[in-house]
Formats: sequence, structure tokens, C-alpha cells
Amino acid sequence: MAKKQLNKKEIQAVPVRPFSGQRVYSNHVEINVSPIELNIKFCDARPPENIFELEEIDETRVLEVPIVSEIVMPVEVARQLKKILNERLED
Repeated sequence: MAKKQLNKKEIQAVPVRPFSGQRVYSNHVEINVSPIELNIKFCDARPPENIFELEEIDETRVLEVPIVSEIVMPVEVARQLKKILNERLED
């Protein structure tokens, strides 16, 4: 939970998933960084559904994976995320 200042009073931002919201499964992630932002693409790499898809992948050596969610954030927010992840993932 992030805390922010508003009119010199501390408020708390609390994440809430609305009923229409959903979790998204991802087993492939692509990350790109520029000087101003971090871009994370969450993808769902699924196995070929039939022999024709399998043959195309074998021929082209390319498996297209649909992006199910994409997050773009300022670099400073990404630095804070890195710090929090490092703290939480320590053994």
C-alpha cells in the first residue's frame, strides 16, 4: 500500500479489484527500459493447437505469444518496485 501526502494530511491508497476485474495468467514476460519508462508485457505462451500450427512453428522458428496485459511506468516508480521486490524476495 502506498502512502501519499494531500494537503499535509497522510492518505493511504488501497488496491481494490472491482467485480469486473480479473486476474491474468502469464508464463512469458518481456521487459524494455528507456531513460523515462519501464514497459512490461505479460504474455500467455500456449502450445500449438493442431499439427498445422506445429508445422508452421517448426518451419518459421517463431512462436507468437499473445500479450494479455501491458504495464508502462515511469522509471522512478520502477526503481521503487525494484526496491520493494528485493526486500520481499530476500531469503
